[in-house]
Amino acid sequence: MNSISATIITYNEETNIERCLNSLIGIADEIIVVDSGSADATVQTCQRWGCRVSHRQFSGYGSQRQWATSLASHTYILAIDADECLSEELRQHIINLKHHGLEQHRVYRMQVAEYYWGNLVTHCPIDSKPKIRLFNRRYAQWNMSDLGEQVTFPESLRPVTLDGKLLHYRAADYDEFCRKEDLRSALQAQGIANSQNKIKPWTPRIKAWAKYYNMMVSRRAWADGPIGRLIARRVALSTYKAWSMARQKKSQQ
Repeated sequence: MNSISATIITYNEETNIERCLNSLIGIADEIIVVDSGSADATVQTCQRWGCRVSHRQFSGYGSQRQWATSLASHTYILAIDADECLSEELRQHIINLKHHGLEQHRVYRMQVAEYYWGNLVTHCPIDSKPKIRLFNRRYAQWNMSDLGEQVTFPESLRPVTLDGKLLHYRAADYDEFCRKEDLRSALQAQGIANSQNKIKPWTPRIKAWAKYYNMMVSRRAWADGPIGRLIARRVALSTYKAWSMARQKKSQQ
């Protein structure tokens, strides 16, 4: 039987973490938690579950995830967020692989389902693309992107898609969604500022309208009803904030 180290990065996730940990029963031979200063009961809950908890100041998602990977004892890594959990079908597939052939492949891909304040959103989730979350760390590792981080691996490897879904409960309510979007805007702003020579005064507004059009028309946010329209508006606002902050950073250089 193959052993698996689960890695989780956390910050004030007491409302989500037990759901996540419960889905790892029978899968994770150890759970590595890297916390970035939670002020709630996140750390205590993880310790009660027997997790190995490490503390590290948040420096971007890519570096935080790779740090967690570096602390693991086992070769195969299952990376999961505190606000995510494995569907029962996905759980069973991974358990079967542990007993029969996990080592046959180096990287495994998971399909994602996103929930917003308890509702499954199918047309306009922020990031529902399949993700590499189970991998052999001798062949794959996280890149250092602050946002939009990915597991990188040689082109010769072909990811295998697992049955079931990775369930991502992105926000319990609209206020939490706004807080997460503000963090995303701040991280995006730095990347934009680094990649642009000049940002014109009207660019943030143009980018925001383009994002709203993409969400509503290309991705059919309207088909998700009022929740879809609300997500589209807030993501457009996040885009405006990101470009505005990036323009301010450029003016200070």
